[in-house]
Amino acid sequence: MRFGVLIITVIITIGCSKGKPETVPGSTTKNGSDPAEKKEVRDSDGPQTGTDKKVVNTGNVRMMINTGNLEGAREELDKKIEKDPKNASHYYNRGLVFQKSKNYSKAATDYSKALELKPNYERALYNRMLCYEKSGEYAKALDDSRLLLEKDSKNIKVLNYQGFIFEKMNKLKDAEASYTKALKIKPNYEEALNNRGFLYEKMKKFKKAISDYQAAVKIDPGMVKAKTNLARLLAKTRKVDEALELLDDAIKRSPEYIKAYFNRGIIFFDKKEFEKAEQDFSVCIKNKYNSATSYYMRGITRNLLKKYNEALIDLSKAIELNENYAKAWFSRSMTHFYLKQYKKAMDDLNKAKKLKYKGKDPRYEKALKKALGG
Repeated sequence: MRFGVLIITVIITIGCSKGKPETVPGSTTKNGSDPAEKKEVRDSDGPQTGTDKKVVNTGNVRMMINTGNLEGAREELDKKIEKDPKNASHYYNRGLVFQKSKNYSKAATDYSKALELKPNYERALYNRMLCYEKSGEYAKALDDSRLLLEKDSKNIKVLNYQGFIFEKMNKLKDAEASYTKALKIKPNYEEALNNRGFLYEKMKKFKKAISDYQAAVKIDPGMVKAKTNLARLLAKTRKVDEALELLDDAIKRSPEYIKAYFNRGIIFFDKKEFEKAEQDFSVCIKNKYNSATSYYMRGITRNLLKKYNEALIDLSKAIELNENYAKAWFSRSMTHFYLKQYKKAMDDLNKAKKLKYKGKDPRYEKALKKALGG
């Protein structure tokens, strides 16, 4: 995921238990909320090239894999390999099982064994490339992509994935070249358009990014990844209504695509439509998406709705999930303040300071000390 932080500064009024209320510049909006963490969530799971999932010469192993009995499939393949250790297909199939189990290191080992026994085994080479990328072995993944392109220089799936690998290696120009080469071969390749758009964002070429996302959505109106990315970028350029329309459509088409709810929640937060923002962040939490940040965002939203006890629960959960979450410590400090739990508020403020939170304001600390009788 790629995240950016947008800071909005307004004045918040904090009522103290003694003396006149203090007017304290907060980091964002009224009632003691911290700046919304504008997590600009794009789909960063990589190109949807997909594993080559074909199971080869398996008997009942295919059924086990298709029904999700991965442990049973692995045990069956262990037996097959023991009986016939020179059969490349057995290693390939076990590699698939490990890959489905997200054990990418073992999967890559089995694909390597399959390639040792059968050097031209392209399926094994392709899947090994994916596993190397997933396990962070980008140089090895890149080597495999080059081997595949030596066999077929116009393989757009490999070019697309190669671009993604280059991007992970922060070789942005090379990534752009790979995506563009794929698009020259197939101009309406929506996956490469979405991924190149994502790359252009990283390169701060926002007009080009918008153009690529728009092209992808035009080719495939049901491509919710590109639609969500486009919406997020349009929102940054203040085309909020258009962004909301895109996200509403993405959610209507794919209600299970939780990234769209998160991005829509951020927009609702910015528009001060806090009830709607709360609902969207609740969907994210229910689906365990981006959990610490989703709890944080719902927490500061509930602060703004004056649901302080509920906000306290959310911000505490965000801290439980990420104990170094400085923003959450600061926001919970302010929640404690509104609940007149001044000692706890000071403890949380000190923790935020220890974590070098940059959004703290000396006038809030002054107000808190005054509330404590200092």
